[in-house]
Amino acid sequence: MFLFRTAALALLLTLPGTAHGQIPQPSNPYTGPGNTGPKDWDPDQRAAQTAESLESQRRNGQAQLAAQAEAKEAEMDRWLTSWIRNPIVWCVVAASVLSTAAWIYLRLSATTDPAKLAASDPWVRAHLSRNPPANPAGDHDPGEPRSGP
Repeated sequence: MFLFRTAALALLLTLPGTAHGQIPQPSNPYTGPGNTGPKDWDPDQRAAQTAESLESQRRNGQAQLAAQAEAKEAEMDRWLTSWIRNPIVWCVVAASVLSTAAWIYLRLSATTDPAKLAASDPWVRAHLSRNPPANPAGDHDPGEPRSGP
């Protein structure tokens, strides 16, 4: 389809016509005072020729703009296809997705219980075994004085 449009545009641009849509000059140019133009010159006919020429220019301009837009779109399609087919891009995407998923999993599965955190730390376990707490359950009668520091 693109090739057909390009061929049609090339054919339209090579058709004979006025030079870049310029208004054709009268066959009898002005030669002196009092000469208002050729006898068959009609202002309405000149206006119609001008309108036709402008319409032709507009059509050709739209065709050129459409061809340029299509060429730009085709270039973007080629660029996107080259990125999608690149295995390095897919490896980077996979690594990013896996690292993000692992971070979310670790963030959601991490414990926030201080007793569990303390039990999993070897330094804390060693110090707790040397100095056991006076009241491991944490029950303290507010009327009794506290023992220890």
